[in-house]
Amino acid sequence: MIRRRKVSNNRGLIVPLILAAVSIFLAVLTIVIDGGIMLLAHSELQGLAEISALTAASAGTSTEAASKSVDRFLEKNGFSTCTTKVMVDGNKVSVHVERRVDLLLSRRLGRSAVYLRGAASAVRQEGLVRLLP
Repeated sequence: MIRRRKVSNNRGLIVPLILAAVSIFLAVLTIVIDGGIMLLAHSELQGLAEISALTAASAGTSTEAASKSVDRFLEKNGFSTCTTKVMVDGNKVSVHVERRVDLLLSRRLGRSAVYLRGAASAVRQEGLVRLLP
């Protein structure tokens, strides 16, 4: 007697599995690449805010002078597209910097850019300028 193998009906199952795996891979790739872009931009922006706070604190105690010095510094270093807010309270200067960061892969999901912020404060005491934690 010849036994026949029972053929299971699993034909065509590999295509949906591959599509699901590729979709998951692209989602993870989007998170990794755009997340890396945002982390790098935020780190750069935070450093920029700290240097801007030191620049503003060394400019003097008036809000106008501090704001002008920050704007000159940003323009001179190629960050003229940043939005800044400078607040002076006695010897303490706070600087908030905001910048639009274009994303690479998230455009497919309808998110082409994010706005990132950096903030720092500096104080001027006895002729020295230092960052506040």
